[in-house]
Amino acid sequence: MMRKALDIAIQRMNEAESALQRFASFIEFHGFCEFEPRVGFVNEESIIISFDNEDGSLGELSAEEAINIMESRGFITPDDF
Repeated sequence: MMRKALDIAIQRMNEAESALQRFASFIEFHGFCEFEPRVGFVNEESIIISFDNEDGSLGELSAEEAINIMESRGFITPDDF
């Protein structure tokens, strides 16, 4: 019973990761030199886009902010962080 529960949990994690990758595939980044932002889960309810700024700080956009930028401009730049 416990092994079956583990198998189901791993399957669901894989499904969630696939859905996250699908969401990320719609985001276009412009003006990033060496490292592009990362799209990831913050917790089981939130997705963020994070970017290590040149000054060493971490910039973050919520998924909703990213969608708004993509809908209005079509791409995300370092200045959006």
